[in-house]
Amino acid sequence: MLLELSYQISEDIPVYPGSPAEHFKPDNRMSEGDHCNTTVIVHYIHAGSHVDAPFHFSANGKTIDQISIEDFCYEKAVLIDCPLEVGDDKPTAY
Repeated sequence: MLLELSYQISEDIPVYPGSPAEHFKPDNRMSEGDHCNTTVIVHYIHAGSHVDAPFHFSANGKTIDQISIEDFCYEKAVLIDCPLEVGDDKPTAY
């Protein structure tokens, strides 16, 4: 069984302090005479659930597209709860 542990993409997912918020912008709309409905999603890479690939901290590290999805599937995952207080910019424990 696989269990996904991530936020759904929405305009109110948490973002890294100072980062731009998620934004959904209607592009084409049939109600306005367009042939289909389309939406542009503005997404900052540090929004919601994400992985900091090694490249984020190392010029020679792998980028996220170079990491296999299988590297994120675990048989015996360990979860650590690091609650934040309002206004905290980093966890108090790692």
